Amino acid sequence: MDRFTDMQNLPKPVREHGFEADFAYGPPSAFLAINYAPQVGRLYVDRFGREREDSFIIDGSERELISINIWDVVAGKYYGLAPTEKRVFEDPIDPREGRGSLAITWPGVTMFVLPRHFPSEGKIIEIKQSEGKIVETKQIEGLTCRGSIIKGNGTDIHPSFVIECWYAEKIAYVVLVNAAWKLADGKKAETTFRLSKIHLREPDPKLFQVPADYKPAILKN
Repeated sequence: MDRFTDMQNLPKPVREHGFEADFAYGPPSAFLAINYAPQVGRLYVDRFGREREDSFIIDGSERELISINIWDVVAGKYYGLAPTEKRVFEDPIDPREGRGSLAITWPGVTMFVLPRHFPSEGKIIEIKQSEGKIVETKQIEGLTCRGSIIKGNGTDIHPSFVIECWYAEKIAYVVLVNAAWKLADGKKAETTFRLSKIHLREPDPKLFQVPADYKPAILKN
């Protein structure tokens, strides 16, 4: 029995429930209009903080798997898998930090970095002309979510914005983010991150392993 299936070798759980969910960055129509492929995929998160994200791009009715990313906080490793080439890139990570934050951006517009694993209130630190407040809870995908609204009036460098971030304590994860910017020319830009088809179940531990037929990636100078 290896360390992935021997539950005695795993650390204390960081959440009550493991879960699986679809994720999407969008809206797809807006990304297509500016020649960016919309990103969708499947997310797997276990009780111990390990995450796996299978990412696809959409071309018409076709969906193509383009990458698999694994953040194994138990082993202290990140694995980036290229399915077409059957190659894997490996890098150490700090088990206490795990996966990085959620980047909410629009091409050419300011990027916001929001926590994935806890409420976003007051976590935007790069934009000083902003304020956050807690709003009422609401049901999203069958989960009770607590939200924050963050607003910024804009500066000479940054456009004004409104961001809603909704967090579900039951899965200890952000479920929905809506971001809207008012650009200097008066136009608006909007983007969304959302989880859907959320199932509360522990993912198969094998999902966090690198398949045996994958070879180390060769990095080019």
